[in-house]
Amino acid sequence: MALDIIIQFVERKMPIDEFLKHLHENQQVKELLSERLTYESYVGDNLYLYLIEQNMYNLGDLVNSLAGIKEFLKSKEIDFEENDEARKLYNILIDAEPAWVALPDFYLQKLLDVAGEKKEAELKKILKEEIKKI
Repeated sequence: MALDIIIQFVERKMPIDEFLKHLHENQQVKELLSERLTYESYVGDNLYLYLIEQNMYNLGDLVNSLAGIKEFLKSKEIDFEENDEARKLYNILIDAEPAWVALPDFYLQKLLDVAGEKKEAELKKILKEEIKKI
């Protein structure tokens, strides 16, 4: 059950709200993600503690959280379907950001909200135009 919840989230078949509810309230999910990691990871040695410190509504934190969960599942040789939509969107944001400025994550998220759901090229164009307004 706990593993199914984690896989559904990493495959992006579960909304963030629902996953966060499980993360905070489901003891099996907590225990599974709290297992000591047996590999070197940027999340430290406890994925659960890392995840509860992240703001998964922030695209950068979401991308990092998903990467940590994927790494965890791969270390356990658990199959799942790769879904890199969040990473692709984040990369578009980073590409639109001028090299001379490091925009804060909250502003990048605001830009995404303004741009809405567009195709990659159109989204990148809109983001660059919005950044020029600052």
